[in-house]
Amino acid sequence: MKEHPQDIALHFQNGHRIQVNTLTVVLPIIEESVRDLPKILTSFLSADPRRILLLCPEFLAPEVERTLRIILSSDTELYPEYMVLPSTSASTLPEALLRASFSFTGGNDWILISDVEGLEGVDSYFRQSLLRPTSITVPMGPKGTLLKSKSLVSSNSCSTYPQVSEASYLTPPFIFHASLALQIERIPRTWHEFGIAISQHHPGGYGGIIWAKPKACHIRNESIPVLPQYSLDSTIIHDSQGIGRFEDYERESAVITFYAIFSTLDELRTFAPVLCRLQRDGKRVQNYLDTTYERSTSGNTLVGSCLLSYEPFFSFHGSVIGDRSIVLFTLAELGHRLEGATNIQIPRDDLLHCGWMVTLTAVEWRDWHLPRLTISIITKNRPDSLARLLSSVSRGRYFGDLVNMRIHLEQSTDHRTMQTVKSFAWHHGSLFIHHRVIHGGLLPAVVESWYPHTNDSYGLLLEDDVELSPLFYAWIKMSLLRYRYGNNHGQHLQIFGISLYQQKNIELHTDGRKPFNASQLFIDNGIPPFTPYLSQIPCSWGAVYFPEHWAEFHDYLTMRFSEMAFPIDQVVVPEVRSNRWSKSWKKYFIELVFLRGYVMLYPNFPEFVSLSTNHLEVGSHVKVRSKAKQEAFMVPLMQLSSDSKAVVGLLSLPEMSLSVKLPVLNLTGSLSTIKDLEIVGASRRTELVTCEALRAFEAMSLLCLFEDQMVPAAYNP
Repeated sequence: MKEHPQDIALHFQNGHRIQVNTLTVVLPIIEESVRDLPKILTSFLSADPRRILLLCPEFLAPEVERTLRIILSSDTELYPEYMVLPSTSASTLPEALLRASFSFTGGNDWILISDVEGLEGVDSYFRQSLLRPTSITVPMGPKGTLLKSKSLVSSNSCSTYPQVSEASYLTPPFIFHASLALQIERIPRTWHEFGIAISQHHPGGYGGIIWAKPKACHIRNESIPVLPQYSLDSTIIHDSQGIGRFEDYERESAVITFYAIFSTLDELRTFAPVLCRLQRDGKRVQNYLDTTYERSTSGNTLVGSCLLSYEPFFSFHGSVIGDRSIVLFTLAELGHRLEGATNIQIPRDDLLHCGWMVTLTAVEWRDWHLPRLTISIITKNRPDSLARLLSSVSRGRYFGDLVNMRIHLEQSTDHRTMQTVKSFAWHHGSLFIHHRVIHGGLLPAVVESWYPHTNDSYGLLLEDDVELSPLFYAWIKMSLLRYRYGNNHGQHLQIFGISLYQQKNIELHTDGRKPFNASQLFIDNGIPPFTPYLSQIPCSWGAVYFPEHWAEFHDYLTMRFSEMAFPIDQVVVPEVRSNRWSKSWKKYFIELVFLRGYVMLYPNFPEFVSLSTNHLEVGSHVKVRSKAKQEAFMVPLMQLSSDSKAVVGLLSLPEMSLSVKLPVLNLTGSLSTIKDLEIVGASRRTELVTCEALRAFEAMSLLCLFEDQMVPAAYNP
């Protein structure tokens, strides 16, 4: 039976309070909060908690333990049990907090998940409600996101009863009973996922209860302090869904120090735009010259209006201890490293092409090595096309990163193509060659060419008629760090990939291909013309795919071909031309992104300048290579900048940076919003399947299937 908010309000006011010594507090600790730890811990002690779990980044654990020992030795008051739990930086903060909650509590415990400030600053009414709540089973707290069309309610317009409302999910601080952990199969990665998991096991169908103070009858127009936590701008890509990491809470300027070691003053000056930007943003930057001269001295160099100081390398050597709060820039040829630091070793030849790095934030720099890209090339019998692609990949600038490559050869690959592959040398990572012994066709060749190892694995999928810009990797790296890492980590879960190609046509209109110019569309709608944008259309002419979405796509394909959810000829996306593409993987990927409301990041540089182009060679999907078709699809490639020639570059963007707010386009190229795309997809899903449960990145949940229903998929090309 569903519990109504009015009943919960009454129970909240009059119900039995939880017993003393049944509360477990889970407290995240960051670098800035260590000094305030005594005050933060004191805010919980009035409830006599059974234990307090202190979750912190691994590098911070020794300092937290030292501080805790000092606190415990300086006071004779009876303290609860304390546990310091180091967490890896790869975990999301919600996942780490929930994992600790589920692992170190008993079935009769109540769990209070705090934010980094503890209960300091929390209103006394809310503090008491968190520390000694009534025994309502669902999560409760003062902060969260209301269910759609819900508002805070109380049993009367003014009363002594609290105002409560059903929430989609809560954010810390909130409290819940440990028995809920037994109902959840997998640790959620976000507060939004936690809310979904709760709603699936609660008759009310909601993820928690938000409460506010009672309305006092003698107070007029009293404002309610609890509101939905975000307002979705028409162009914002997605709300955070309650995801984050410890890094997201740190004040960058107090945490990260940047060191740069170069062999000449000219090299330092070449890299100066990056160093000057960090200085301008208030970051601590120290520069050193490791010269071949017997003597080198301190000095200054003026680059424009930026003054850079530098010291001789011997003053650095042995004086700096590496840890995660340090980023070290150096030449790959010098090979300097600091154990524990983020070491970025840039080849000398790449220094001239690092201008795009001025857009990176301090936390994005620290996350530099987290994303790992695999280049996956699919080929058959076009040796000249393959040679052109491999040549363009080899000319790419990788800025010292390790990038592995896989080349996939169809069973019918000809001799010249084989020889092209055998003679190819790859110097930026490992090279793996895969040759099919049974013909599979293009669909499995593409889909099976890459699969993610972790959620930091990314696949660049390339068919052999594509050619790349030498700056393609810089565009990928800049975009990944902005939308998948740093302070934006986990905030853009609807983005499924990054296109290198800039669209000149939309192919999904039922009446055929239509020319498309994003810049003109944006001018007509008051948007800066060269703003990158998000589109539901998956790109097959050079694009990076994200791990969660690609793994879900694999499962989705398996279920589609098994016909367990609906027949293989079922139209999933109404009124699009891709429904005719029965042998194309894009047909099914379009189905997935439509149902989910997923989007891909597209470049939008002047003159259609792109990071990849397609030469439209004759093959599986191109039967005639006409001049008109080539002109319709080929685009100019972004070139390396030079002193003698002004070119469109990676910073040819509004405000010379990638924005976190981007225009959103649907499958036919019309402006939309993420929210509207999700609503349209969800509406279509209710017409195809009957269940309401929906988990993030789980195709079985999307199609209302369960493990015991699965049968082997059959694909007949």
